[in-house]
Amino acid sequence: MKRLNVFLLLLLCLLFTELKCSSGIFYPLIRERKLKKSAPIQAHRGGGLDLPENTLETLIATWEKGIVPEVDLRTTKDGVIILLHDKTVQRVAPDAPDELKTVPVEQLTYAELSNLDVGAYRDKPGERIPTLAAVFAFLAEHPSYLLFLDCKKVNLDQLVSLIKHYRVSKQVIFTSSNYAAIRRVKMKMPRLTTMLWINNIEKIKTVRRAKFKGLNFLQVHYIIQANDSPSFSEEELRQLNRELARRHVIFQVLVWDTDDPEVYRLLYKIGIKSIATDYPDIVLKIMRELDENE
Repeated sequence: MKRLNVFLLLLLCLLFTELKCSSGIFYPLIRERKLKKSAPIQAHRGGGLDLPENTLETLIATWEKGIVPEVDLRTTKDGVIILLHDKTVQRVAPDAPDELKTVPVEQLTYAELSNLDVGAYRDKPGERIPTLAAVFAFLAEHPSYLLFLDCKKVNLDQLVSLIKHYRVSKQVIFTSSNYAAIRRVKMKMPRLTTMLWINNIEKIKTVRRAKFKGLNFLQVHYIIQANDSPSFSEEELRQLNRELARRHVIFQVLVWDTDDPEVYRLLYKIGIKSIATDYPDIVLKIMRELDENE
């Protein structure tokens, strides 16, 4: 049993709705029931680059594919936690009034933000910035759905209170690049699932010294740089994958800004089972191909 790879346990979670795996996480049922080998895909910013970022409509579309969305959290001037990646709405709401467009959302009330169209820029007009409370209310009605919460700027006590109020602690993964924040939230909710994301190999040293305490996931950003060399070598990924498996930490790779199928095939080939991406449909297609060829 000790030799059993943690990802094999994840596969069992894929086959049975709400089957609890060793890390304490529930995985959604993949609709086709054909995906035998791989852990669920994470859709960056809710649904990747084909859909509006961080809207409830995008999340629903992602969940319905059997993919796990990731959302970004910020807080408004009046203390409402909302889903938004950037500090301002300028990129996702280019038609917003000029007096709002470049103002940090922490200086605006939710009433000022709630009517902005954040879907039109990706040909889905009429979609709005949702509150985290509204998303949690929907999530609570669908217990097989999961959600990664990338906390940009939120009050941890307020977030924990919302998680408890909507009883979604088994469905959310607290996500941050701040290891200290993860340790703090674990003190408040010891059974909450957590993920640390990092963008270079040097940052692993801190969590390695702490023996990855408090982590269920570790995500690295895999970036193909201008000279076509990746931010992590194949050997670095293999070694980290083995190290995290021994610690029962799930290794996830976020492939940054590429739709090249060969990059994803390479990651699966070297043993990476959990991938985050801006192109979830491409990765889902590759997963199906790999499972059919098995």
